[in-house]
Amino acid sequence: MVQSVWGAVTATTKGLQGGIVSVRSALSTHALAALLAASLCGAGTVAVASAAGAATTAPRPEALLARAASPTVTSLSVSTINQDESIPATVRGSGFASGVKVSLGKGIAVAVKSVSATAIAVQVVVARDAVQGARTLTVTNPQGAKDTLAHAARVDYAPVMAKWAVGDGAVNWTTSFVRPKFFAAPTLSFSGAGVSVASESLVKGGRLDVGFSIAKDAAAGWRTMTITEGSASWTVPEGLKVRRPPVVTSVAPLGQGAASQTVRVTGSNFEVCKSKEPGVAVSGSGVSVDAVSSALGNRMYVTLSVASNAVLGPRDVTVTNCDSGGVSTSTGVFHVVGPPTITSIPPIAIGVQRTEIVRGMNLTPGTSFSTAGSDVVFSHFDWLSSTKIRATLAVAGSAAIGPRNVTASDKGGASTLNTGVLSIDPLPTETSASPKGIGANTAIVLTLLGTGFEADAKVSIGSGKVRDKALLLSPAVVDSPTKLHVVVSATTATALASTRITITNPDGGAASTLGFATNPGPVLHVASSTTTEGALLVTFTRPAGAAASEVYDVVACTNAALSAKCVHVNAFKTGRTLEGLAPGVRYYVAVNALSTATYFASRSAVVGPYLASVRLRAPVITKVTATSTTLHLYFTGSGNAPKLQTYTARACLDAAMTKGCLTRSHYRSGAVFTGVHKAPYYVRIFAVASAGYLPSSSKLVAA
Repeated sequence: MVQSVWGAVTATTKGLQGGIVSVRSALSTHALAALLAASLCGAGTVAVASAAGAATTAPRPEALLARAASPTVTSLSVSTINQDESIPATVRGSGFASGVKVSLGKGIAVAVKSVSATAIAVQVVVARDAVQGARTLTVTNPQGAKDTLAHAARVDYAPVMAKWAVGDGAVNWTTSFVRPKFFAAPTLSFSGAGVSVASESLVKGGRLDVGFSIAKDAAAGWRTMTITEGSASWTVPEGLKVRRPPVVTSVAPLGQGAASQTVRVTGSNFEVCKSKEPGVAVSGSGVSVDAVSSALGNRMYVTLSVASNAVLGPRDVTVTNCDSGGVSTSTGVFHVVGPPTITSIPPIAIGVQRTEIVRGMNLTPGTSFSTAGSDVVFSHFDWLSSTKIRATLAVAGSAAIGPRNVTASDKGGASTLNTGVLSIDPLPTETSASPKGIGANTAIVLTLLGTGFEADAKVSIGSGKVRDKALLLSPAVVDSPTKLHVVVSATTATALASTRITITNPDGGAASTLGFATNPGPVLHVASSTTTEGALLVTFTRPAGAAASEVYDVVACTNAALSAKCVHVNAFKTGRTLEGLAPGVRYYVAVNALSTATYFASRSAVVGPYLASVRLRAPVITKVTATSTTLHLYFTGSGNAPKLQTYTARACLDAAMTKGCLTRSHYRSGAVFTGVHKAPYYVRIFAVASAGYLPSSSKLVAA
């Protein structure tokens, strides 16, 4: 027997596994029953008596236990949780049992720390990829009974800063947290070295402003960010990115006195921002930065002013990126230079305008060139480096020939006079060309005479500025200022035309006074002879423009180069049979148009190979058998016949093969005649002619 006393209640229990329990108390019977049910675990009857002695029967204990095992959820102590967050929370309600499980859905881990009947202490850990939105809270007791609370909490996005990329070397770079809202200034920390929090300020509305200091040479890349606010914490794997610092490799130089000159800055990691440009500073005195524009990652443009007394020499350039605040100093990349000078300008001929590279020293984007008078004009200056400027140079046709002085000037006022650095040359002349033309599919050495030919002169042939693409020219060889030669090859596409020869010197001077004729070649057709053994039938179309009296040569050789076992036939005007070839040998053929006083020799394209005709060897009848109505012939074909050679069989009643004849065609090995008479027959086999093969026949055989 176990006796317990609760205030004025005395309970006596006996036989917990089916015994009798008597209770005497001043409490209501229902209250006593509830208390007893919490301590009983077996079946039996429960008798309850009040102080007045009245008795009542309480509900059975197992029924009360079943009701106690069903949890009820009323609230969750946090209403908003963020991706990457870990935070303690309390679930409130009733009927919670030891071993209870708590869930907020996929992507959220809920660890139970402690349990009472009305409260569950949990640690909530939200994954980075947890789906944003409202979540239902589910509490499940060990026996399986559960309860849910819809919209118990809302998952918001991971902590994010308005600007999340800070540059190497940035000092007091500031940003704000877009989310979440904070109730107290949290503690921030970052993985790796070189990143430190310089300042934190919690602004009304829960916005957190943060200032950073990034050490020079801090490792670039993502840093893990840890946020701790009271009992809540966030771990963001890619919370902050350290960007590489801006690097300047070169800045166009400027001379003393240059005012508001825009120069190009090349380098890397220049940030592109919508509302502002990177900051630029130049070391030392006498150089001021007026404006920065057009940052494009690897270049930008800076407008600088240089004092007239600025110290000559190299300067350091410091760039501060506009977004990340990254800063670096590049040593000696900008120079204040002295007056510009010219060392060389390529010669140019009179009447020529073209672009040249002017070489010199201390050249700047503000450097220009000029000469005395108006017959030589420089324009369109394109600064390439401190030693090269690309400029357009125009020389009048009436300009004096010889050396010229050129002045190089900076916009700042500094200038130098450079004596005799430009040579004005005369134009070349052409006096003769030999030969004066070329025919298709031939090659010549073209020799040109004249004056003023310069080394590396170029020769072209065409009409106006259009080059004749059917002519192929080797590089010209300048033998002397008055003579040069070039190899010209005419292709099959060469047409009948009157063109011009142009000689162009490296100084731009050109002459184009000599005419040059081009002639097309004959169009050749070749076939094996069908009548003559060892022959080809050659026909051709006369070249355009050729006189009707023109005569032609034909050449047939066993190789495409027309150099092996060749046969020539001269002086013919129309198609003809080319005889004297080796029967059964294949030949390449070309026709040459002979030159006359007005027409330059040309040649057809080489065609082939074509088979020189060959006589088929006689087939041989090997056996003839006859009956009263049929006649059977057996034979062997021509020994030199092509693979698909066919034969015709003929049987007649007379040896002259004119009476009562029967013919069977398209045989290859034997023939059968039906419907013959009993009289004796005479038979013969004919080898049928085909391309390149002449016919033959067997001996006459009496059947």
